[in-house]
Amino acid sequence: MSRLKIAVYTMAKNEAAHVERYAETTREADIVVVTDTGSTDGTPDLLRDAKIDVHVANIVPWRFDVATNCALCHVPADVDVCVKLDLDEVIYSRDGTSWRAEIEQLWEMNVRQLQYWYTWSWLVPGKTPAVKFHSSNVHARSGFTWRHPGHAGLYSAEHGHTAHAQVFEIHHYMTNKSRPNYIPLLQLGVRENRCPRTLFYLGREYSLWKKHTECIETLTEYMAHPAAHWKAERANAMRLMAISHEALGDDPQALSWLIRAQAELPNVRDIWWELLRHFHDRSDYHGGFWAGIHCLGITERDGEWLGITGSAWNEDPYVLTAKCAWYSDHREDAIRFLQQAFNINPGSKLAREVAAKIGLDVT
Repeated sequence: MSRLKIAVYTMAKNEAAHVERYAETTREADIVVVTDTGSTDGTPDLLRDAKIDVHVANIVPWRFDVATNCALCHVPADVDVCVKLDLDEVIYSRDGTSWRAEIEQLWEMNVRQLQYWYTWSWLVPGKTPAVKFHSSNVHARSGFTWRHPGHAGLYSAEHGHTAHAQVFEIHHYMTNKSRPNYIPLLQLGVRENRCPRTLFYLGREYSLWKKHTECIETLTEYMAHPAAHWKAERANAMRLMAISHEALGDDPQALSWLIRAQAELPNVRDIWWELLRHFHDRSDYHGGFWAGIHCLGITERDGEWLGITGSAWNEDPYVLTAKCAWYSDHREDAIRFLQQAFNINPGSKLAREVAAKIGLDVT
């Protein structure tokens, strides 16, 4: 087929610190289009200096779907493939080859979207992911729109295939900005459309802000929704409900939801980590050892799991499993797991505390 026309697009506000890196990571694109939504730090001028096409929009009241659709509308109609890439993200090629080349190779007549690995946060920046999952924000120019005011999702009005990238990835590098409170936008999203996506994200936001009663009520409605079929999302909702029940002092309900989450999606390490932590915190070391063995036995990430913490993939599961092993008379396992924890993070304060508690010399 003839050479594709590829565009990178997004909206931005006060992202001057990322402009130089953004220009570099997008240089293989035919066009880069950024819609500025009110920067005061010189971002638009820096983007223009980098030969990036800049538009300005005032989105009032603010909605992520309106802002992103506005950015997409500024992509020329003759573009074949759109890559939604925020300024604090970079395109990464796993084998060092051209990211554009893989898109052109995979983009056949009926392909309309590309699925790839997305790293949202890091244990070791640029090296070891903390939160990593599949995303699909590479899409055909026509027929796609963004919906929902908070945590906007990409929807297609046309049928087509999704290709699966082998080397193309997108990496996100979080800055030290405080996390906004998305509850009002997510509440608006639920009022507009009580679908599984809006209910799940509102329930998750309640959990993040420790509004545990509201979290349980919202995710209970989510679980009862006739269209809530996605196992990864359902299991995550169960995990969040467990955390809220635990915070409210209802340990039996918390454990019940964790067991149901594990049954819903048994091969996700993050769920076993929550079970391990739950048992450990209640000094149920036999239960913790059981959960820890299952947790550490899972070495591959599930691309559908949309967690926001990387705790399951750092040294913590090794440390807690080691402690549970020690107190349930699996001493050799305890030493082995603690050594693995130090291999991951030699400076781990938690690992040293557990080593001191069980009398293991790690000097």
